[in-house]
Amino acid sequence: MNRTGGTWLAELRTVVKHPILAGVALVLALVPVVFDPRLYDDFTLPKQALLAALCGIVIVPGLLLKGGSLPRSPVVRWAFIALCAWTVVSWATGLDPRGSLIGIYQYRQGLLTFLCYAVLFLAGGYIARRDSRLSILAVPALVGLGITTAYTIVQSTGNDPFSWWLDTRIRAIATIGNANELASYATITLAFAGAFAARKWLGPAVIFLTVGSVTLIAFESESRTGIVALVAFAILVPATSLIAGVRAKQLPILSAPVIAGILAGALLSSQFGAGASAPAARVKAGFSGSDSSGSTRVALVEGTLPSIRANLLTGAGPDGLYLEFPKNRPAGLGGVFEEFDLTVQSAHNWPLDTAANLGIPGLLVLVVLLGACGWASVRGEFRQGDASIGFAWAGVLAYGAMTLANPLSLAAHAIFWLLLGWLARRREVAAAPQAVPGVPSPTLRYVRLGSAGAVGLGGLLVAVLMPIADLKANAGWDAYAAFDFEAAARHYDDAYRYFPLVRDYKSREGKSWLAAGVPGDRNALENANRAFADLEDDYSLTFDDAIAYASAKLALARPVAESDAAIDRAVELNPEGIFTADYTARLREAARKGAVLEYEIERRWVVVAVAEP
Repeated sequence: MNRTGGTWLAELRTVVKHPILAGVALVLALVPVVFDPRLYDDFTLPKQALLAALCGIVIVPGLLLKGGSLPRSPVVRWAFIALCAWTVVSWATGLDPRGSLIGIYQYRQGLLTFLCYAVLFLAGGYIARRDSRLSILAVPALVGLGITTAYTIVQSTGNDPFSWWLDTRIRAIATIGNANELASYATITLAFAGAFAARKWLGPAVIFLTVGSVTLIAFESESRTGIVALVAFAILVPATSLIAGVRAKQLPILSAPVIAGILAGALLSSQFGAGASAPAARVKAGFSGSDSSGSTRVALVEGTLPSIRANLLTGAGPDGLYLEFPKNRPAGLGGVFEEFDLTVQSAHNWPLDTAANLGIPGLLVLVVLLGACGWASVRGEFRQGDASIGFAWAGVLAYGAMTLANPLSLAAHAIFWLLLGWLARRREVAAAPQAVPGVPSPTLRYVRLGSAGAVGLGGLLVAVLMPIADLKANAGWDAYAAFDFEAAARHYDDAYRYFPLVRDYKSREGKSWLAAGVPGDRNALENANRAFADLEDDYSLTFDDAIAYASAKLALARPVAESDAAIDRAVELNPEGIFTADYTARLREAARKGAVLEYEIERRWVVVAVAEP
């Protein structure tokens, strides 16, 4: 790759010619925008599958065959290696190693996703060392932002062709699937706003359009954290630009399109529905305390701290907070969910999530890596006069602030890790001159080729099998909603056979068989009992799973000791749950007097009643 400018055609040829850059470009342009309404997990699963495919089939083979992808800074290098190694250790010793491979719906922050982040970090650094232009990454990234913005407008104007679980005219979810995650994605793309700042007319135009798009998304998603991050970005740009060496007299030229973009985005949002008044009201309610939803984030923090203390060393494993949280939940913890247990997959705080999932050592290594990358970037870019770096720093910092109050979004976090690697190595300086690489031995070439082939095959299998299995799971969801429980169970079983790394498929199979057994179908109840036994062997039960498992045993009139053991397991998994004490007491009574299963249509759940004498 060269470091000089060129025509758009020349840049396109550069991308096509280099597979690592081509793979990264596809990640930036396609991963944020891909979704499929036919799937059970219609937003995050396609993103995870595509990311795994691009990393496995294109980027990893390229890095293996090229070599020299590790950072040369000793602190960055060893912090990165330590984080990868500790994540694997945490995964292997976690509560649910098999389930932690893929992660839990809806965020899917399992080991596979982390390894993809690590690959993008290396790819970003590799590209930066060979082509220092941010524009080469910005073009595909802004294509992705453009598509996402267009779909945001479609939803905001009430023209969404798909029927989602919420009214998207109120809070847009666009191509991401969650309003706050959408705002996170928009925020990280601010880092690319200044990629063409050196060009007289193109630079301000790109800044204006990028900031305007992000503002529109922040308002239409009604994300308070997104709006705060946007304001922080506008404040940071002058400061980070000065550190990067931009002259003070140029700051108005850079800040003017930022301010204009914010005003234009807010004005455009005011033309859709409630417009700017709705997010403004949410912001006001949040600061005044009149919006009780803020209590949920406080409850998330309060409930996560005991989970961290429960396993300080290695944590619960990647995405393991989902299982650890209810075991350590403080009494009376509810947030806005006063009638139900607060179900937690994320603390909505990246440091807390890391400490809970990877332990305190994992958090410390992450902090060292982030600090070392930041220092390397500031040291290399200090007073170099590159305005694009000031915008990149401001965007990354604004996104980092958002991770303190938002769940991690796969699309946004993938871009963050890519940018982190790119920034850390763009002006990489080594204490000693880099040795000229020699010709690898035939054995080494064969090892690299074999490794590339194995990783590529794995990425291809994940990309193909995950959506196929999820189509089966979606058929199960539809059948369950239509009260065809036996058909639902068979669809979930098919999904699990195609991709036996998703615990939710086996869990829902068991719950479907349990519902099918409500009229007294003993064969269905035996199938439910067997499904939950398999789930316990292969994964780790949740409280709901344990309750359903105990219900199957009660309906089958298994020995009291066996039923009590299942009930004890449920209490152990959620001792301070809102219903735990009362409902498990009912189950114990049913174990002695007889159990009757009932299906609650409103909650779509099977409950146990005590048989009347």
